[in-house]
Amino acid sequence: MATFHRLTLRKLIFFAAVSVLLGACGGTALDTEMPKHFSSNMKIEDAIEAMNALGADQPRKFKRVFSVQQGCVLEIKERDMFRSTVDRIALGESEVRVNPRQEKNLFDVLMLPQAAAGHQVSILHGLLWFEAHQVKWLVEHIADACGSGTDRGGQPPRAGA
Repeated sequence: MATFHRLTLRKLIFFAAVSVLLGACGGTALDTEMPKHFSSNMKIEDAIEAMNALGADQPRKFKRVFSVQQGCVLEIKERDMFRSTVDRIALGESEVRVNPRQEKNLFDVLMLPQAAAGHQVSILHGLLWFEAHQVKWLVEHIADACGSGTDRGGQPPRAGA
């Protein structure tokens, strides 16, 4: 009888540990507050919010924040423990590209200036295929909305809006 209780107690402890571990893994990409689908009439603020949600979910130990500045310029602020950088790239004068990484099934989203004078800017990296193409669509949508004046009269969102 003591063996039965000990075996049952071991099973109980095992299942309790497994449930705690599974509960700790509950924060998945599906739990984020990103829009379920994107539409062509999505506001610039919503697109930036979706990009910031994807940027916050990056596997590296840094924080990446996106904003749109006057003149349809995408600003990318990146902070990690040791440094802080800011990249700016004009949306109407750049091409968005999804590049595969050496790591299996991961992709980077880059912006390449059409003018020879600019430099390549990394938007997000290490994404799954569908995430990378979501980011590409969002950046292109922001460029279209900002350049065509279909969102807030062509003005980028105000800081804190």
